[in-house]
Amino acid sequence: MSVEECIKEATQLVQAGSLLEAKAFLEKALSTLENERNGLSGEGRKMYNPEENNQKTARVFRELGKIDLLSGKCAEALKMFELSSEAEPLTPECYVLRGSCYEKLGLMGEAFREYEKYIKLCKPSLEVLIHCGKCAVEAGELDAAESYLTRVLDAVHASNGSSGGDMSIYESHANFYLGYICIQRSRKENVSGPQAQALVERADEYFTLPRSDAPYLASYEANTAEAIEGGHYEVALSLLNSLCYLRPDDAHNYLRLAHVYHLKGDSENEWKALSKALLRFQGNSARRATHLARGMVFAEKVGDLERAIKDFTLVIDMEPDEEMDRCTPIAYLQRGETFRRRASTGTAKADDHQAALSDFKMFVDSVEQIKKAENCDDSAICDPNCITDTIITLASGAFHQSLFCEAARYFSIAISRGWEPIAPHVALREEGRRTVHDEVYLSLAHFVVSQYPVSEEIFKATYDGREWTNFDFKKQKTMERKDLDKGGFVCPSLSYLLVDSRYTALRALEPTVFTSLEMQLLDLWEPYRVEVEKVRDEMSTKSGRRGKRY
Repeated sequence: MSVEECIKEATQLVQAGSLLEAKAFLEKALSTLENERNGLSGEGRKMYNPEENNQKTARVFRELGKIDLLSGKCAEALKMFELSSEAEPLTPECYVLRGSCYEKLGLMGEAFREYEKYIKLCKPSLEVLIHCGKCAVEAGELDAAESYLTRVLDAVHASNGSSGGDMSIYESHANFYLGYICIQRSRKENVSGPQAQALVERADEYFTLPRSDAPYLASYEANTAEAIEGGHYEVALSLLNSLCYLRPDDAHNYLRLAHVYHLKGDSENEWKALSKALLRFQGNSARRATHLARGMVFAEKVGDLERAIKDFTLVIDMEPDEEMDRCTPIAYLQRGETFRRRASTGTAKADDHQAALSDFKMFVDSVEQIKKAENCDDSAICDPNCITDTIITLASGAFHQSLFCEAARYFSIAISRGWEPIAPHVALREEGRRTVHDEVYLSLAHFVVSQYPVSEEIFKATYDGREWTNFDFKKQKTMERKDLDKGGFVCPSLSYLLVDSRYTALRALEPTVFTSLEMQLLDLWEPYRVEVEKVRDEMSTKSGRRGKRY
């Protein structure tokens, strides 16, 4: 297969999207050209034409570079175009292709110089002029950029529709970048106030056309979404900054800027973009969400706890204007966490710990309110595990304030949600988790002691009322009286049994060294247990049976 046939076949495969197969044909063409240079002898060497061979080699390298460019391999494509120029130095197309590679690589200065070389060699298209002007702007070559972009406008106005194509996209591009040049010049140090104002007004005039060009704006939107999805964050930031110039009052563009900075891990610019969004008009619910996002950046990434608390407070104080607004519980949770963090720093205030517990309680309560109002579950509001962890924090906080009944209630709620206190022998090296386990039983012990005074009442179980039956009423009453007179096993409440099982488990470990909380449990429970067992024995004796002593 000849070189021309290989190139033709590769071109067809590229059009069909088969880039790897096309590349194989071009590499075969390169091998053929290499053989022509090195492997010919005798009469064949007399037919060898070095100039023709170089032209074909340059073309094959260009086609290989185009395939790499289509594949997104800009650095590899650049090498191919450089090899093409070495084989045939005076091919203008290579300058445009290299400029495109540099532009995609973010090397705007090099891209501008390559485009400029092409423009000096031949008459450029409007597209090349636009790219050259854009790269010049971003490289800081404002005068050169203005010259090339003005040429675009002159060409558009001179054609007056005679070219037959839609040239509005080029006109919008040129006007936008000319406006951008005015903005850049207005920010220079040597520009006076009146001059800067005049440049800003002139920029606004340039922006008028692209702002009204719906297809132009749509192309920016589409390219931005594609760049974010592909992980090309610098490209996305450039496009979004352009949209911010075109739509200066649109808070949504600044929110998207903040999102891209978040994806990049640039916290400083993230909160600044959110602040700019807050300077634009937003509905109450949208503004609450923005304050919440900025507060979380301040708290979790920047470490500015004071500003974080202010943002969370603004969210809580602001009335939502949308039914599905769920910012309130998250704001309470985040503010509570921030208060708790501040309580452990040098800037702590006296009531930080109590404020944190208060916010955690409001978080749990507001979640319940939303669940009832919207008939949804926890996962529709936030991570269910987050709610459970907050309830455990509330329980521990109540315990340390000696509010043992409240602590027991919160611990019970957490357990009903699937939480399991980790036994001390399992959490040997996790002091915090061991402590919580002891807090559960000690708070429950305090609850039992306070709620169930030592008397026969502690052993009386409550039952649901019996359903109506067709039995004779007098006969039914007689049966109930006989049931009451029957002797039976005397058993206390389940809460009592839970604490007592922990007590007996600890006693079984003796002799050993107990923790402070374990000692408190033993000291609290032992005298109470002795009195309860006395009552049990008395009741068992009355009923004619003696229950097993535990």
